[in-house]
Amino acid sequence: MEKRIVLMFLISIFVFAIRFHNVAHAEGGDTSPALFTISDEYPTDKPEPQSEVPVPTSMPIASQQPEVAIASSAMRPQLTQAYIDTIASHEIQHGDGNYRGIALTFDCGANVRSLNSILATLATHSAKGTFFLEGNFVAYHPEIVPSILQGGNEIGNHSYGHPYFTRLTQAQVATELAKTELVISVAAGRLMPMRYFRFPYGARNATTRRLIAEQGYQSIFWGIDPQGWRKGVNANSVIANVTSKAYPGAIVLMHCANVADENALPVVIDYLHGQEYVLGTLSEIINPLYVAPQAHRPITYLPHVS
Repeated sequence: MEKRIVLMFLISIFVFAIRFHNVAHAEGGDTSPALFTISDEYPTDKPEPQSEVPVPTSMPIASQQPEVAIASSAMRPQLTQAYIDTIASHEIQHGDGNYRGIALTFDCGANVRSLNSILATLATHSAKGTFFLEGNFVAYHPEIVPSILQGGNEIGNHSYGHPYFTRLTQAQVATELAKTELVISVAAGRLMPMRYFRFPYGARNATTRRLIAEQGYQSIFWGIDPQGWRKGVNANSVIANVTSKAYPGAIVLMHCANVADENALPVVIDYLHGQEYVLGTLSEIINPLYVAPQAHRPITYLPHVS
């Protein structure tokens, strides 16, 4: 009952903010068709380079939206400094090498048809995946959230508008995370305080990892990038990239808007199942509560807990 009251409170705040925003834009002639409207920029999937980008010497100044700040604090319990320090200093790149499991992960910022095709493939092939969603995409298509959850899949945060986090202020980072959490919670009909975050473009560093940790998020990278997002890469190339590099505990990066990834997925799943891999969610493949003693570099594996 308490959670339901909190959710209704958050929805009320969110709806008020949306209506205020929509009225302001209507006065200027905006006719956006989105169910939820916060950002005017429609999302698109973009390449994810495997690099760390330095923080620029000068960054824009912005304040966190008050309704988002309230929602964020209401959805997350108080985090201890020890917990923040732990997840800030570690990055999950793959799971336990002693457990024969692989996590198929999908970055999604566009293309509902492709997303539904991927969900259907996972369901018919007895596999699960983890979907890193952009909040702006969910705002346009809230129905995708229950569709993802129905199959036992997992949802992670991929920001609201897919910006370079290395160019954002602390307040902007918090807002990107909280806005996404809020629209996903509204779409799900329940509180959705997610634990995993994937940086847009893979652009991150120690500073940005700490900023997301302060919001309760663990950075998730990948071990296998099939390159399906690159121009000219087809399904056969994606299949070859995954099947030739598969290993226990691998985290595979794929996208919802890439035809190559979509078409390759059935063959990839059949091959991995044939090699006796378990294809589960990130939470099923890794143990996010494990802490390497006094580690000073990103975690590259975490033990599986049965």
